[in-house]
Amino acid sequence: MYVFRGIDRLLPFLDNRVNYLVLFTEMCIYVILLRVFWHVLISGTFWTAFAAIIVAIYTYYARQQWIATAANLGEAKRSANAAEEALRISRDGLRISVRPWVGITDEIGSVQTSPIQFDANGNASMGYSITVKNFSQNAAQNVMVVAALLVTEDLEAIRAKQSELSGDNFVGKTDMGFLLFPGNARLGTQSASSFPRNKMVSKSYTGKFEAFLVGCVAYRDQFGVLYHTKFIYWLVDPATRHPIEFDATPNTVQQGIFIPWHTSID
Repeated sequence: MYVFRGIDRLLPFLDNRVNYLVLFTEMCIYVILLRVFWHVLISGTFWTAFAAIIVAIYTYYARQQWIATAANLGEAKRSANAAEEALRISRDGLRISVRPWVGITDEIGSVQTSPIQFDANGNASMGYSITVKNFSQNAAQNVMVVAALLVTEDLEAIRAKQSELSGDNFVGKTDMGFLLFPGNARLGTQSASSFPRNKMVSKSYTGKFEAFLVGCVAYRDQFGVLYHTKFIYWLVDPATRHPIEFDATPNTVQQGIFIPWHTSID
């Protein structure tokens, strides 16, 4: 691969050199021909005319040789680019064929939360437990699960939080996380999250709020490539499965369950 890259950097330089040499050679030959033909006209000698013919023939074949050389250099460049592209496709195909796929399990209780509690200032907090598994046939390393509670109806804030949780400040550290093998192995994460009252946004005429659990499962393959499984869960009524709108009343508790609303993977 490094040889191909070296050739790729050298070929444009050689192409330019060939073009310049062809132009310079042709100019020199044309000058010589003009001088020879001038002497022919003046002297009328046979050998001078013969020399002019030889020079003309040489000029033609020299020019054809330079054209062929330039064509060969162009073909070598195309071959080098094609070989490098084939190597990239082969490398990516191998990586994709052995990559792990880690996400929240499809079992009951894979995402569990405590009721949302509002303190005396209306700030919200909640505990959560998330269980993930490896759905592939290949081990995953540096597996980490992070999540955050959002009490808002601002979709842009939800997307921004998900991007933040998928960043280097939270996941993707090569010296952190767990090793997760395929099969029956499970990885559970328990933590808590809070959301301040002054960041709560209502988009409805009622002035009420909704709750979301936003998070990311990050992991690496055997080549060290980082992947993300992103998720957004929505607080709903367990009986009707309809989203719950509520007030952030101080010193109260909001019940409900979180169900999947959006999931993506890269």
